[in-house]
Amino acid sequence: MTAAGINADHFYDMRYGKLFCLLRKLYREKGTYDLVVVGNLLRDAGELESLGGLPMLASMMNSVPGASSV
Repeated sequence: MTAAGINADHFYDMRYGKLFCLLRKLYREKGTYDLVVVGNLLRDAGELESLGGLPMLASMMNSVPGASSV
């Protein structure tokens, strides 16, 4: 994941900036993440519903190509 120079301020909608920061942190710490982990962390932080809940999070994660689709 290349994120050099990108931070939460680069996102028009700050909710997505927060999500980006969380995903970047998870990637740096663990090298991977999944819907369950991200959903639980967002729920614990009180941010999940502001992003549209699990259905919206799943939709966003499924719309990004991964290594398994190559």
